[in-house]
Amino acid sequence: SMNLVEAQVSDGAVDFAGFHVPLTAERRPGGLTSGAVILGIRPQDFGDARAGDGSLPSLEIEAAVVEELGSATHVLFTIEAPPVDVDSVRAASDDGERATLLATDRRTLFTAEVAEGTPVRPGDRLRLELDPARLHFFDPETGVSLGSGALAATA
Repeated sequence: SMNLVEAQVSDGAVDFAGFHVPLTAERRPGGLTSGAVILGIRPQDFGDARAGDGSLPSLEIEAAVVEELGSATHVLFTIEAPPVDVDSVRAASDDGERATLLATDRRTLFTAEVAEGTPVRPGDRLRLELDPARLHFFDPETGVSLGSGALAATA
């Protein structure tokens, strides 16, 4: 399932829910330099920043629910952003209904997948790193994937 949130692209970065993630030139959505997008982040594209080398952007979150799944751990957390209400984008996420049920009007539930045995419990603060090259961007009006650079030029 993909986490979806409204975001703004500007000055070589994407901003959402108070978080700021720098983008490389080749990762900007379809060459877009500024504007509104729907940002998609797969749970497995987050990582525990304590295990990283500090080179990737990170977000500090508070774990709401922790699910031990054997080979991985899912950490569910809320962000301060309204749920995405684009049916065509939500269709790309196989978990749209569940996320909507657990979200309030101004907050959205996200899921991060971290390594098995990561020391985290509900209520803990956790710093998650995020590789900007793994982000997905969608048009907020149509839900169509904006791809990146060369891909969008052929669309």
